[in-house]
Amino acid sequence: HISRERGRYSSLHGALAGGMIALPHEPVAAPLDDAEPDELTCPICYTMFRDPVIPTDEPRVYERDALLAFWRRRPLASFFGGESLASARMEPALHVREQVAAWLAAHPGHTPEGGTS
Repeated sequence: HISRERGRYSSLHGALAGGMIALPHEPVAAPLDDAEPDELTCPICYTMFRDPVIPTDEPRVYERDALLAFWRRRPLASFFGGESLASARMEPALHVREQVAAWLAAHPGHTPEGGTS
């Protein structure tokens, strides 16, 4: 029974020493808020928008290249299901592009996933 307690103590001591457990009196570093916001990320390719567009028949924003690649596989299909779109017309989502630029300006060391700079 004593060796079992000693083993439990050793495991706890190892966890404390290894930093796996934070004691209440130790300061815990807050995680950095560098995660790319979902609303600035394309639902098709899961990367931050670079060339966001809105299809004229659908209210969602997509990355242009990702939407065109999707349509090559499923012509004019709605990515989230439902009826096919009537046309391939799309408009630039300038408001989203501005939001991405503002977020990147607030996170100067961040390179978007899939980005080069």
